[in-house]
Amino acid sequence: GTLWAESGGAAARRIQLSSVASQTANTQNIITSGGTTTSNERLFVSLGNSVAGQFRRDNESLIINGLNLDGANNGTSITQIELVDNAGAAIAGVAAITAANFKDTGANNAGFIDVNSTAIQINNNATWYGTAVADNADTITALGRRLKITYSDSGHTTTLLTPADATGAFIMSATPVFASIAADYVGTTGLAGSTITNGANTIVVTGAGTAPPANGSARGTTATMNGVTQVQLMDTSGNVYSTIAAADLTIAATGVSITLSNVQVDAATFGTSPWNNSGGVQNRFVRFTTATGQTSDSATIIMAP
Repeated sequence: GTLWAESGGAAARRIQLSSVASQTANTQNIITSGGTTTSNERLFVSLGNSVAGQFRRDNESLIINGLNLDGANNGTSITQIELVDNAGAAIAGVAAITAANFKDTGANNAGFIDVNSTAIQINNNATWYGTAVADNADTITALGRRLKITYSDSGHTTTLLTPADATGAFIMSATPVFASIAADYVGTTGLAGSTITNGANTIVVTGAGTAPPANGSARGTTATMNGVTQVQLMDTSGNVYSTIAAADLTIAATGVSITLSNVQVDAATFGTSPWNNSGGVQNRFVRFTTATGQTSDSATIIMAP
């Protein structure tokens, strides 16, 4: 096609190879010339702020780079943008953001999404990151999230889906903000310095955060645990007593807390020192690591066996 043969001086073309095993590989982006620049075909080029397939929703805006993305040059318009799984399917509880919530020059001038012909920016106040939604949006599955853009054209719809490889798919997570660490019985406040008697009790670490305001510019800071890849039981000297992988964690359905069993806590040791007995010293805490490599620590507590 003539559009691919003429990139208008931009490094916005590439070749994708596919194998019989459904594996794909892309060349680097290149400049092409010799065709016509009058074609208005939409073209995805790259994702911005998604580093090696990893995206921190609490720290960055997600950017789609390309050509003719807004549809204006070919008489179409974007009706909605969706966060989908790697297969392109909808994610339960994560609704599409419709054109009514895009940024404009009027009352919606701080909307969730900025759209122009060469870039679409999903701001980190997007509704995908709200209190009841982020637990589904986040994932530690490699390349587990993609973006799907739907266009309207005289009553018909077409879609543009970002690639399923690292050029267009990504892990999504946020750095946890801790509200409390407590045992599952009455009498433990969960504040810094609390004494937690483990025994047969589990320990619950709860996240806290604020939902981004409607059409606001604040970052999506709703805490969620579904982006956590490991939990470490530590002390303030930096000693690691145990590292527990995500597969062995009990994460609440809402994604706002993680429960550590008494078996996991009792098994944690550093040398001959058990994590569940701090000798009356307030020096134990829990460290969480997310899929994007961010760490967050709970309050320090006193542990008694």
